[in-house]
Amino acid sequence: MTSEIEELRSHIDLIDAQLQRLTKREKQAQTRKQELMNRLPAIELERARLGQEKEKVTLQLKLVQTKMQQNKQNQEVVREKIIQVEEQLSKRLRALYKKGPLGYTQALLQKNELEDLVSSMYYIEHMTKKDKALFFDFLKYKKQLQTAEEELVDLENQENERLTQLEEKKKELNDILKKRKVEIAVLFNKSKERKQLLKRLAEEKRALSELIGKLQSGEQLTGELPHIPITHYKGRLDWPVKGILLRHFGVFRDSQFSTKRKMNGIDIGLKKGQSVKAVYGGKVIYADWFKSYGNLVILDHGNQYITFYAHNDTLMVTKGEIVERNQQIAISGDSGSLEGPFLHFEIREGTKAEDPEKWLKKRRR
Repeated sequence: MTSEIEELRSHIDLIDAQLQRLTKREKQAQTRKQELMNRLPAIELERARLGQEKEKVTLQLKLVQTKMQQNKQNQEVVREKIIQVEEQLSKRLRALYKKGPLGYTQALLQKNELEDLVSSMYYIEHMTKKDKALFFDFLKYKKQLQTAEEELVDLENQENERLTQLEEKKKELNDILKKRKVEIAVLFNKSKERKQLLKRLAEEKRALSELIGKLQSGEQLTGELPHIPITHYKGRLDWPVKGILLRHFGVFRDSQFSTKRKMNGIDIGLKKGQSVKAVYGGKVIYADWFKSYGNLVILDHGNQYITFYAHNDTLMVTKGEIVERNQQIAISGDSGSLEGPFLHFEIREGTKAEDPEKWLKKRRR
């Protein structure tokens, strides 16, 4: 139970860190949202922030409910102790009642020998201390029970407050999703706007390549990285997430933009909330929001090889962490996406993109 509470608190801390970054980027985007092209990034960031706030409240609610469960278990333990002490006190009181008000005195007067007298006095003194200890145990447990009951009332109030907050966040999120749907519909109905978006996506792809180059040149890898190079496992890496392969590496026909586009990786269709895992051990060199890629994780596996995982809902790692093969690094989602939830996955040697399907295990058709 305690480990579960600590795990929930750790998850909430991660959400808080992401909220701080998203809020900062959202404020920057709000100042540039006069044109339709600039409104979408602002809406995406607002949607991501609200999603994280909703997740935080959900975790806080779960934390409160876990504490309530722990509290009720503690109350049961204390009640059992109270019953045990009450039974012992009842036996002692009945015994004292049977002996009468002079019970201990009679016991002493019945002893003829000095040795017996001393022994009886020690026994009586010991029994008196034991009775006193039992009584104080009884008071202590009653106090513990009262405190636990008061804490439970407070936790129940917190639970009701979190439930109210959760409903508010759900409403805010639904409102922003409706607004986003309208903006996207307007965008794709205007040829000029579509062209501008396509141009922006291409610029962001170049910006990502530049970012990767800067990150790799500026990072000095430390920590427990795999001794065996990732190249040793080419064609044998596990897929980062379970899902349907939507788009392959290379040039494809984009029906949304009515043009050909180049894919530097693959797109895997999935449901929100799935576990996204590192395909190989490495170091987190980026874990943050990046333009239309949404919540992005980039891992450096050494020897100039990197992988990256885009459009996540929640990031489960922070920059500088060392991760192991198949370790969860994110929760899947649709941040920065105009097409619903999916994972965009790439593997690169330096800034050169390679076909991920040649690195991952073959899937059964």
